[in-house]
Amino acid sequence: MYSLEHHLHMAFYLQDFPDDRDVTTVRIVGDQTQSEPVAVVEFTEPYAYMFGPPKDEAFSRHPLASRGLRPGTRVIVDQALGAHDSAHPRHRPERFVGLEHYILSFHDTTFECVARRFAVSTHTGSVAEVLQNVLRGIVSK
Repeated sequence: MYSLEHHLHMAFYLQDFPDDRDVTTVRIVGDQTQSEPVAVVEFTEPYAYMFGPPKDEAFSRHPLASRGLRPGTRVIVDQALGAHDSAHPRHRPERFVGLEHYILSFHDTTFECVARRFAVSTHTGSVAEVLQNVLRGIVSK
């Protein structure tokens, strides 16, 4: 994941299972594993994000799970989120209209981001090299 003030990019491996896969073994990949399908999610105008718990086995403990949140769900953010900034002398509540709360659940972590929108692209390589290429593109603009 790369985060700059106005850019947030997250990359992760996509599962690509052939029809004849061996389901009795586990294949472990790391951020340097080459020639893998990689997704990059670019969040536009990120307002806040968190990366950490819960893991998939404990997702039922997520604060929004009791309200029906399941892995892969996207929910609209209540404008009350802007209340955190309301003490600022130039606070503009309309700035928070249209923000959405995105939640991506993985095996060991959950990623949450409040942003205006997102875009997804796919690549081949390692997560590390794909993110380096994304960062080079941002910095060169």
